[in-house]
Amino acid sequence: MVNIFLSHNHRDKPFARKLSERLQSYGIRTWLDEAEMQVGDSLISKIETAIRECTYLGVILSPSSTSSEWVRREVNIAVTEEIQGRRVKVIPILYKKCDVPGFIADKIYADFTQDFEEGFEKLLARLTNELREERHKQKRAYEILQVAYQDWNSFEKQDYYLLNREQINLVLQHVVQPNFSSELLTYIFCSISYVPDSKESEISQLKAWLHKLGTIDVIDLFNRILEHPNSQVRLGAIKLIQRLEEKNVINVLIAKIKDERVRDIKRAILECISTLGGHLSPELAQSLLDTEEDWIIQSYALKNLDKYRAVLLISDGTEFAIELGTIAQEARFRLVSYPISLFYLETEMPNDEILISYDLIILVRGEHLRAYGNEHFYSQLRKFVFAGGSLFATSWVSWENQYHKEFATVLPFAHIQNKYIEDVMITCMSTASQLAKRLFPKKMSFRTSFELLQNKDGSVVLLETDNHTPIFGYRHFGSGLCYYLNSCQHSCLGTILSPMQTSSELHDSLKQVFEWIFNTRAREEVK
Repeated sequence: MVNIFLSHNHRDKPFARKLSERLQSYGIRTWLDEAEMQVGDSLISKIETAIRECTYLGVILSPSSTSSEWVRREVNIAVTEEIQGRRVKVIPILYKKCDVPGFIADKIYADFTQDFEEGFEKLLARLTNELREERHKQKRAYEILQVAYQDWNSFEKQDYYLLNREQINLVLQHVVQPNFSSELLTYIFCSISYVPDSKESEISQLKAWLHKLGTIDVIDLFNRILEHPNSQVRLGAIKLIQRLEEKNVINVLIAKIKDERVRDIKRAILECISTLGGHLSPELAQSLLDTEEDWIIQSYALKNLDKYRAVLLISDGTEFAIELGTIAQEARFRLVSYPISLFYLETEMPNDEILISYDLIILVRGEHLRAYGNEHFYSQLRKFVFAGGSLFATSWVSWENQYHKEFATVLPFAHIQNKYIEDVMITCMSTASQLAKRLFPKKMSFRTSFELLQNKDGSVVLLETDNHTPIFGYRHFGSGLCYYLNSCQHSCLGTILSPMQTSSELHDSLKQVFEWIFNTRAREEVK
């Protein structure tokens, strides 16, 4: 549809309104700028969007407008769009004689200074050529849509007959103010869901369509699409709902959770509900937590439950990691496990800040370690601790973060010249503090792999070797805490036992540690 944004100064409002009415009588849509009358951030955004969605920007030139900061701003937006090859074109409309700004002086203009009708005829000729072309494209878009829809119905609504990306683009660009049946609209939205990654301009168009439908029809539309047998369509529809920010569909999504069998779709539903500000009932959240094994689904369930202090175990798959998780459970944390390589966690970490579901994260990194990568995960983890979460990390987290300088500031200890020792017997003892003596009352020896670390200013060491290498301690970071256990089960030369299997004293002391962490979190909640 040909449309024109009329940029003008408020002193030229009568002329702008007259011109707008005449253009509309010829089927050309107009957008009248009221910026000089109402100034506000939301209006600025609305004007910028309107300019980008119009075919033309008609700048009404007069002594008043050429000195107007608002008009200059609007023209700059349109000229930038034009230079970048987008659809907006600038047309100067000379209302009163004035000095034409240099950056539009070379453009052919419509001159209204002598005679309105003569100027209008010239402007209309420019616009109607495009209007005829637009009407042809509009007719073609309707024909393509109707033929494709009929084929879809004729062949039992097979996905093969959904619109392809090119056809979708054509329909969204040239079909205006649709008065479609619910079935045809379902067909269009199923097609868009099947071929994801719509442009922002298309999202704006879809929002306008849905606004004209009304709440009940929108709910019915997405209810039908979310029952589609093809999981790709259902997943695409959920992502589309999220991009459309369609909050009216939250209850429909909640109703679909329990019956959905595809893990990635269930994840997407929960992310969409969370992003749109929806909440699960305590009963549904508890059911998901008890019956689902997927860590992301469990995390969203926990986000809707206040009664748990939860721990996420990011495991390297060793017995040592499993034992730490078990001890955390015995300390009354609700345990959720992620037993796969951190590489995969990096690839599937949702955009939503899902880690806030947890009071404590246990990160065991002996196996699957790598010196580079995982930046997104460690960035999220740093935010988690800074915002008040607790991290319990083990050996090789420090080594892995030598080059992640920002995350390294979270850790209580620093590496010494990239050194570590594997599969050795070490003897440890508590430091002098009362807390250290309570948590580690006995001198202990156990077999382990560990890093050569040194304490940082502001960190607290509670357990160390006889040559003062820190083995356990903690550090405040932001509103949170990072605990560090300098021990793991990894060895490059082969399989070794879990350190806890070589020392009952270590096992018993770590039980005390997790009880202490749990009780510390409990006291913080009371505060």
